[in-house]
Amino acid sequence: MSNPYEVMAELSAECANLSVRDQRDYLWRNVPRLDQTIRAELARFAEGAYLEQVSVYGEDAFISQGNSLLQLDYRFAMEDPFTVRLTCVVGHPSISVRVSRPPVDARFDRVRLLFEPPYSTEPYSVKHERQLRELMAPPTSF
Repeated sequence: MSNPYEVMAELSAECANLSVRDQRDYLWRNVPRLDQTIRAELARFAEGAYLEQVSVYGEDAFISQGNSLLQLDYRFAMEDPFTVRLTCVVGHPSISVRVSRPPVDARFDRVRLLFEPPYSTEPYSVKHERQLRELMAPPTSF
């Protein structure tokens, strides 16, 4: 199975010469392809991740500096608001992860700490994001 970065590279290449409208339609049609690989990665940290919401932004200079992007929100339990947002920038090897809604249930505290960098002190800032690649890396042995 591909990983999310490989899928984003494929999507970027396949929609590079499309109009903004066609690119947005293409990305919508291919969300399931990306979702499958992201859920596989998230399953390493907590079971039951499901895609709750998707937003597609087409070349919006304010949001993505002129690039198209996908924002995917994942939850892990219906009874808990804990939500993780992944932002995938088309044409760049960037998939950022951040906690958009903190958990209520303590069983998600460990997962929350993985997704929030220890140096982040300002809620909802760029400092609160990590690259998914950092979390995909195999553990370093000492």
